[in-house]
Amino acid sequence: MAMEKEHLTTKNIELFDVQDIDNYIKDITNIIQKVSSKVFKHRGIAKTYIPWWNSELETLKLGVIKMHHRIQTLKRSRKPLDRVLLERKQLKQEYLDAIRKASTDNFKEFCSKQGKEDVWSLTNRLLKNSPQPVLPSTIRVTPTNFTTTSKETAHVLLNKFYPNDTEDDTEQQKLLRQSMYCEPNTSDDRFFTEEEVIDCLKTISPNKAPGTDHLTADICLAFTTIYKSAINKLLNRCFEISYFPKQWKIAHAIILPKFNKSDYSDPSSYRPIGLINVFGKLFEKLLSKRLTYHMSVSNKTNPKQFGFKEQSSTCHALKNAVDIINTSKSKKELVIAVSLDIQAAFDNAWWPILFKRLKQIKCPRNIYNLILNYIKDRLVTLNYADVTVNKTMTRGCVQGSVCGPLFWNLILDDLFDTPLPEGCYLQAFADDVLLIVAHKNVSELQIAANSALESISEWGKEAKLRFGPNKTQLITFTGKAKMAKIVMSGTTLEFCKEIKLLGVIIDRNLKFIEHTKYITNKALNIFKKLCVYIRPTWGINSENIRIIYMQVIEPIITYAAGIWGGATKFKIIKDKLISLQRGFAIKIIRAFKTVSASAAISLALLTPLHLKVIEVANIETSKLTGKTELLPDDIVIEKPLTPSQLLHPADRKTIEINMATTQEDIDKNYNNHTTKIFTDGSKHNDGSTGAAFVVQINDKIKIRKKYKLHPSCTVFQAELLAIERACKWAIQTGVINLSILTDSLSGLKEIQNKDSTNPFVVSIHKCIHQICNAGTGTINFIWVKAHKGLTGNEEADSTAKQAASSHSKYEYDNTPLSYLKHNFKQITLTNADSYYKDSVQGQYTKSICPDIESIQNLWEAFKPSFEFTQILTGHGFNLSYLYRFKIKSTNKCPCNDNSEQTFKHLIEECPRYSNTRNDHIITCNNLNITDAFNIKKIISKESSVTSYTKHIKNIVRTLKDFNRHIT
Repeated sequence: MAMEKEHLTTKNIELFDVQDIDNYIKDITNIIQKVSSKVFKHRGIAKTYIPWWNSELETLKLGVIKMHHRIQTLKRSRKPLDRVLLERKQLKQEYLDAIRKASTDNFKEFCSKQGKEDVWSLTNRLLKNSPQPVLPSTIRVTPTNFTTTSKETAHVLLNKFYPNDTEDDTEQQKLLRQSMYCEPNTSDDRFFTEEEVIDCLKTISPNKAPGTDHLTADICLAFTTIYKSAINKLLNRCFEISYFPKQWKIAHAIILPKFNKSDYSDPSSYRPIGLINVFGKLFEKLLSKRLTYHMSVSNKTNPKQFGFKEQSSTCHALKNAVDIINTSKSKKELVIAVSLDIQAAFDNAWWPILFKRLKQIKCPRNIYNLILNYIKDRLVTLNYADVTVNKTMTRGCVQGSVCGPLFWNLILDDLFDTPLPEGCYLQAFADDVLLIVAHKNVSELQIAANSALESISEWGKEAKLRFGPNKTQLITFTGKAKMAKIVMSGTTLEFCKEIKLLGVIIDRNLKFIEHTKYITNKALNIFKKLCVYIRPTWGINSENIRIIYMQVIEPIITYAAGIWGGATKFKIIKDKLISLQRGFAIKIIRAFKTVSASAAISLALLTPLHLKVIEVANIETSKLTGKTELLPDDIVIEKPLTPSQLLHPADRKTIEINMATTQEDIDKNYNNHTTKIFTDGSKHNDGSTGAAFVVQINDKIKIRKKYKLHPSCTVFQAELLAIERACKWAIQTGVINLSILTDSLSGLKEIQNKDSTNPFVVSIHKCIHQICNAGTGTINFIWVKAHKGLTGNEEADSTAKQAASSHSKYEYDNTPLSYLKHNFKQITLTNADSYYKDSVQGQYTKSICPDIESIQNLWEAFKPSFEFTQILTGHGFNLSYLYRFKIKSTNKCPCNDNSEQTFKHLIEECPRYSNTRNDHIITCNNLNITDAFNIKKIISKESSVTSYTKHIKNIVRTLKDFNRHIT
């Protein structure tokens, strides 16, 4: 093995040809596989067992079997069976009852034992209802014919998901196909660096399924870290000769069933995922990153495509579309929208269009040639039953590849260059294309829309993509527009009441009422599944229910809230959201189903859902528009920089951070020829913010620089500003060897992020590059522990505080999104408290806990439980509640016909519970608690909480039986 490893490093990789590269990759793969097989244990076949099986069940089982044998013996001897059959029936029933009890008890224990760390590994699996990933036994080829062999089925599936390119090219298509082999007259991009390779490899998840070589990302990373020079040379040699190794072109197809399909003999009920070798993914990532950077720097990305882009989301696409519609409506124009369906878009992507676009964006020559080789002889393989079939791809993007989304964007960008009539607007998110048409009258609207759809269809024919009119949706946002006759590919499109666009139901009035119904029903289905595993006295613990609600339900509801959040002004919407949330709140606090929404939601410490939607909507709107009502118009929101403003990927270097807690530690990292600069940021209680750096030369402070920031700025911004200004000062003054010392570890961590888009960090990276690029300059970053008496650090801290208190003009006033999130959160908390206090419901609960703060204090002392929640809500087995809901004929306590059986009576007066009551009173007296039943005073001492809990549980656990005889 040692000889093989030495063999890898002694090769002259820079001179490799294609065959050498393929052989070298085989050697690497074999070595890693051999080492891995020795280091890692092979996972055996897990033995199945029944977790709730016990010795009692085994005894009963043997008894039933023994009884069965006895009956057979009696049958053969023709003796009477009546008594024995009755015994077997009784024994069998006892056995079945024992099985039911054991399995139920085990299930309850399973649900109750879940902790925070396994909430997703267990609960999430319980909620899943997707079909098992099992390949079909046969596939329907035609309405009446099915495949008859496994090989035929495998070929049908591969041909369905990886179709062949057609040969019926038009003259224009023939020219495109020929021109793709003519390389562009552009310069080459730079070689990859070792750091670039390692960083890209780190972004690949080790939990994802590997390709045909079975090597996961963590294994490949470990190997590359040791042999990074060899791997880097290999990748650069491939880049230089424009060769994508054939082992990395193989995609292992996994066929997965789609959710909620009725006919799994139909190939369209499945979707493919292509598993690619990790080193192949690495090469694709490096290639994609370089091409994306080139497109960004040269401003060649089309703004009408919102999908598969950094700093772009579905919310951006939706906001853009809704704004265009609203603007047109405000101009009194007739508006329609057409949601276009591209049939099997990714599978049918035509490569010549990709290369046409690459030339248009002036793609670097070596990247162009590498992509040309990337698509050549790509192989997809499928293991099905007892056969393995292969297919060479001639079109399409492998779903699971890194380059696929980028290539699709480039292909679709060609559509946006298609001239459209006036009043037409086209945008897309991935393969979801939307056409918006607006005009003053119906005839012009109809002509423009039909002309645009014809142009889009013609482009589709040129790009060998089919727009399916049957799945195309048409909606009008103005009444008269419905009179227009819209035709696509000879099919007249019917107007819909609403369309689903990027997960949002858009109705013609843009009120989003139907969308709210859709998302609440979606969340309600999850709630119904969850209810199986939650009961008042057992089941998934309350904290896990809260986690599921916060991390699953809330994101479902608040998705794209910036688009539809205004709908919460309608009472029907607010009531629907609160009704959904009430169910989860009741499960969290283990309460009776009759508890009011305001009481349940507040006791569960959940933010009322309509208020949460408004909060998220405000944050999203601020993020999308760059404006907010919280700030003056002249104060802008800080935005991340675009990829084009970052350094070239090859120039992004690793930044080492040294640690220092004493003066001796500092001296180790700096010498007499190095200038020391201490930086710091400060924020006062009144919001004033400042930053500063001090220059220390020969252990003396020579220079102090102060900067004042807007009160909305954070101390994190102040820390980074101080470091940035220190770097710029060093460049301006010609200091080429310096050490920057700061107590902001978070700031240094962000600086270590090579791909950071933070404005300060990008500027710092450029300064570092400028200082170090000269060849003689060095810059060190040192983290120092704050308030340890280090002279430079204390001086920087003092100067930053002076800057914050000064009356200077603001050096920086861009507000971070975190400031807005914090303030919108505070507004929501205030409104949530008002919602609880102002509600006409839950008066009993408010008499115990008058505000949200008191509820928070309560739950710090007690844990939500079925017993304690009854005390807080008044909804329990007490006669006062049962009489109110007409379950019992009286509300009087049996201990005293004049006293209503409320929980207050049971806790403080009822003689039946005097023992635990007296114990609690004695405990409180010993703790100098004067009012033994005042919750606020009880929670102040741990002993009183314990005695009160014991008293409460004694009441609730016996109360049902206590009142059982009362009709």
